[in-house]
Amino acid sequence: MMNVNRRTWTLLIVAVAVIGGVYAITLWQRARETERLMEELRSPDHAVAAQAMTSLRERVGSVNERLLELARAGAGPARWRAIELLAQARDAQSREVLTQALQADDPVVRAAAARALAQRDVRDAADPIAVLAMDTEEPMEVRLAAIRALRELRKQTYLAELSEIATDRPPPPPE
Repeated sequence: MMNVNRRTWTLLIVAVAVIGGVYAITLWQRARETERLMEELRSPDHAVAAQAMTSLRERVGSVNERLLELARAGAGPARWRAIELLAQARDAQSREVLTQALQADDPVVRAAAARALAQRDVRDAADPIAVLAMDTEEPMEVRLAAIRALRELRKQTYLAELSEIATDRPPPPPE
């Protein structure tokens, strides 16, 4: 057995305390940064929110519950931004929220949900996405997002619907 003197033990204890302190400070700083990013996600300035979204993409796991809450009950751009970020999550709860968002009142939210489900490759979401694509009452942006989602999902069964949408264009605006 090795003999270790008192000074060596003291240095080891100090080193462990310093390393633990640095780790705790790093965690605290990361938590503050995440909190700031979540606030910026709600910003009316899209450039600020876009930067926050870029940084939050790698932290979706740690803010998943907050994103789910925002996707369910949020308002305005913050809701569709949360839905866009939930495309990175892989849990069943976020999948359910994304599927429910296909029926949201806000068309931007419906379009974001279609894109997110396609990005996650949720094949059984193709039917409700196809309903969005075929609904002539839907804004064109939602229909186009649904078409792109169906294409990403590589669902061959919706080619007829896509063809109909391509030929069913609104009239050009008057000059």
